[in-house]
Amino acid sequence: MLKILIVDEKENADIAAAILKTQYEVITAFDDKGLKERMLAEKPDVLMISGDSDGINFKMVLSDIVRRTPELSGIPSAVITSSPTQSVVSAASITGAEVITRPYDFFEFRDKAEHLGEKLKPLKDRLDGMTKLHKREYVEDRIQELFDKKSGTLFIIDVSKFRFASQPVNEEISVKAAEIVSEEAGLFNAILGIQKDRKLIGYLPNITARPICQSWGKQVINKILENFTEQKVYVCIGYACNDEKSPTYEDLYQLCDRALNLSRERGSNMASYY
Repeated sequence: MLKILIVDEKENADIAAAILKTQYEVITAFDDKGLKERMLAEKPDVLMISGDSDGINFKMVLSDIVRRTPELSGIPSAVITSSPTQSVVSAASITGAEVITRPYDFFEFRDKAEHLGEKLKPLKDRLDGMTKLHKREYVEDRIQELFDKKSGTLFIIDVSKFRFASQPVNEEISVKAAEIVSEEAGLFNAILGIQKDRKLIGYLPNITARPICQSWGKQVINKILENFTEQKVYVCIGYACNDEKSPTYEDLYQLCDRALNLSRERGSNMASYY
């Protein structure tokens, strides 16, 4: 049976639970204290969280707890709100969560829960087995959803064990690099995933300034190098801004790939902006 975690003020959580508990296993929480530990212990299939309660920071939960915890990454989520402002809708969209408006229509609310549950079926196919990050296909779908709505910068990060190496990095390097980049990307609520060749691909929403990207890139490179003192690695990053130069996502990706190649040509541990 599908297990749904509802995080909301008690009255609202009880109403939602009453609607769903005839068909699903429902657990509730009334604030975000100790929520990560609770989720790891309970292992819910679906998360529904309030977007307008004082004691619940839904942005923090979705970006810091869910997206940056491998065991929880990819859990189908929804933000429940009585006032779906642009800020709430935007924050939900960035983290891949849906928006549910209260007061609930009984049948529509159950349909929403069923729809979220359906997302579980292809989940294993969407996640990379080693890093637990989403695969490129799923990440690109999410980036394209934002492409026409939100400016931002696409980035590709290549971590190699040998300079200009064509073979993928080994599992240890791939997993550790993904953890480091995930932590740094979380500072910007970035969308992040991994390609078949083990390169990391992501999107920094609302960030288009070259100095910010370059500064962040240097920080990422330094963090990676600090964690691989015993194994020599090389890091290259390419950036491309979503602007008039890139009318389609495919154009943006091509520019980003060129920037990555430019970093390679300039030498190891470089970040280039196209």
